[in-house]
Amino acid sequence: MKKILISVLIIIALAFSALLFFRNSFVKNPENYSDKKSVSIKGEIFSLEIASSPADQAKGLSGRQELCSRCAMLFVFTDSSVRNFWMKDMQFDLDMLWISGSEIVKISRNISHEKGSGEAVDSGLAVDKVIELNAGTSDRLQLQEGDQVIF
Repeated sequence: MKKILISVLIIIALAFSALLFFRNSFVKNPENYSDKKSVSIKGEIFSLEIASSPADQAKGLSGRQELCSRCAMLFVFTDSSVRNFWMKDMQFDLDMLWISGSEIVKISRNISHEKGSGEAVDSGLAVDKVIELNAGTSDRLQLQEGDQVIF
C-alpha cells in the first residue's frame, strides 16, 4: 500500500511539473497558443483570439457581426514576410497593427468592410504578427509605429 501511495504521489508530481513546464513555454512563445490569451497595448488589455493555422487565418473575423471593445484577433505566422489582408465577408471596419517581434511597424486605420474582397491592405514591411482591432481603437489609444505590444 505504501508503494502504491508513493507511486501515485510521484505521478502527480510529474504531471504537475509537466503542466508548469508547458505553461511557462506558452507564456514565452505566443506562437504556441491556439485558443485565447491577452495582450497589452498602451496599457490597455485586450482579449486575443489566436489565428495560427492557415484555415483560421483565412477565415479571420469574416462573417461576424462585431468584435467586443476589448477584443482583438492575433494572426501568428511562422516567418517574417510582407503580408496582404482583405476584407472578404467582413461586417464591420477594422484597424490593423502590423507587428515585427513585439513592435508595431505599421498601422492601417479604419479599413472599410464595404468593398469586401475589393478592400485589400498590406504591411509593406516584413511582419510576423498582425492584430486586428475595431476601427478607431488605434486613434483612441494614440498608437504609433514603434509602440510595443506586450504578450
